[in-house]
Formats: sequence, C-alpha cells, structure tokens
Amino acid sequence: MADTTISSIAYLNGYLLLLQDNGKFIVMDTSYKRVDSLEARFLPLNYSFLIRYHDTLFVGTKDKVYYLDNDFSQVVYNVKQRRYGEVLFEDSAYLIYGCCAGEWGGSIFFFNKQTKKTFSYFATCANQVLRFGHSYVVCNNLAHLSEHMSFLVVNDPTTLYEITDEEQKYNCNWYTTVDSLKNYWQVSKKGAVRFYEAYNAMSYISFPFRDSLYSILSVPKATVLAVHRGDTTIIRDTLMDKRIPFHETKVIEAENKKVCLYRLTEGSPVAAYWTRGNNTGMIVVCGNRIDFIDKQN
Repeated sequence: MADTTISSIAYLNGYLLLLQDNGKFIVMDTSYKRVDSLEARFLPLNYSFLIRYHDTLFVGTKDKVYYLDNDFSQVVYNVKQRRYGEVLFEDSAYLIYGCCAGEWGGSIFFFNKQTKKTFSYFATCANQVLRFGHSYVVCNNLAHLSEHMSFLVVNDPTTLYEITDEEQKYNCNWYTTVDSLKNYWQVSKKGAVRFYEAYNAMSYISFPFRDSLYSILSVPKATVLAVHRGDTTIIRDTLMDKRIPFHETKVIEAENKKVCLYRLTEGSPVAAYWTRGNNTGMIVVCGNRIDFIDKQN
C-alpha cells in the first residue's frame, strides 16, 4: 500500500489522504483503491505535514503552508496561527487538544468557545477524544517499556483545572509548575471525572455502537475487541491471534466511518523493521464492521 511508513491521515470529499514519511501522498477512495489522478496533484513537492484545523486541511513543506480546496487545489496560506498540541475533537462547545511528553506526562485541554476559558487535566498521552452519552472520553496511550493505556471520562470540563496563566497553556506539563499539583498522582481528582487504566495494553481506536462504548486493543499475543463497563474494559472477541505493535495512532472521522492510522515508528520500513517489526496500516470502523488495511514486512 505504501512506499514507507505513513505519518498522517485526513479525509476530504470522499477520499482518504495519507502522507508518507518520504513526503509523498497516497489518495484512496472509499473502496481503499489508490487514485492516481489525485496523487499526481501532490507529486511536485515534498510535504512535511498534513493537519486539519477546524474544517480546513493544511499541508506544508519546509518553506510554505497551503490549504486544500474541495477540488484538492493547493492555495498558499500566508497567515500562520500558533497552535499548541494536536486538535483531537471539536464540537459546538469545545475545541479539545492534547500534548504528550512521553514518560514525563501530558495534558488534555478544553477550550470553551463561548467563554474563551481553558480547562485542563492530566493525560498521558491523549490520542483520541470522542463524545459518548453526556461525557467526553479521552483515550490515552503510552508506548514506553511495558506499554500502558488509560481512559479519562469528563462529564463537565468547566469543573477541571482552569488555566489562567498564558504560559501554562503552552506547557505540556503545566501542573508541575503548581506547588499543590507537583505530586499530581497523589492529588485527589478534581471535577466530575472517571479514570481507569491497564498495563501491557494499548488502544487503537474507541467507538460507540448502540448503547455501549468499544475499543480495539493491542494486548499480549492478540488484537481484541473490548467493551467498556464501569471503570474497566472487558474483552468480547479476539480479532487476530497476534498483536500489531505500534507507537502512534491518529483517529479521524470519514463520513459515517472512524478511521485509525497506526504506525510503529518514523522513518523508512527498514528502520521500522529493525525496531520491532515494521507496521503501518489502518483500521476502519463502520457500524459493526471492522476492516484492517495493513502492510507488514
């Protein structure tokens, strides 16, 4: 499927855009077939990033930033806005973004669009946010040593820690600068939150189906489907009798689908292979159907 590992993914007008580490694009239709005519529009340049901000897709080289029209034309974008962390979810009330400092922690930020206030909580390291029922669910992964995942359920972001110091809004571990929060793992949780975690496991993607929340998990020796019950996840089915190791995921919405891009490492497939076995691929969830599109050496 790819010439090298895939660094980012986005959706535009019925097509999936996948940016590879070599700076080239793959464009796929809804049948997951490559569209050469659209890929050709990206051939002249080597791209360094692909991001979505609000309802606009941006691509960039080391010299210029472009936004994409609906026909995939690239228009030079001259105004660069400062953006901290990665936007993970947006609705009418909040712009939610997160940052990761690896084993040293991370945070999730809720920017209230109406009041312009920012609320935050500890999250190591947020890779997906979704709305389930009346709550926001923050899915965290840490690909370090034994691997670790956790889920933070937030009912009302305004009950979290309000960030009023502008410098803290750009500090992934802002809580380490607050004397009362330096030992944050010993501090009572603030706000209407629930938190549960598991070691030796990581979450690819979480999604609602009917009245339940599900996650596809990588556990020792298997890839499984788990359902959330109370403050834990319960394995319901084994999807594959092997685990696909990965370091990073990116989850996007594509019409009625949720698409997860997972990747093992940056660099070429050779570099990834020598790390822990090359893996780059996608998981597509649509209703009760789950498709794996995977490339392995």
